[in-house]
Amino acid sequence: MSRDVAKELADNVGKPVDTQRLEQDINLISGYGRFYGFSYRMDEEDGRIGLALRANEKEYAPPIVNFGFTIDARK
Repeated sequence: MSRDVAKELADNVGKPVDTQRLEQDINLISGYGRFYGFSYRMDEEDGRIGLALRANEKEYAPPIVNFGFTIDARK
């Protein structure tokens, strides 16, 4: 998971899972356009059980709009 996603979800670490808040945070992150979905699983690390979240990053960039203009100096 990228550092950006980890930073966005940092407030959830070390606390009981608040499913509503976690869902809101995931929806916000999904809106960035870099990810096509998230998966999760129960995990154990150092004898502590928690929720491991994985962001599935798109293989292509989000849509970008390129603007252009023409300057015509004719009189």
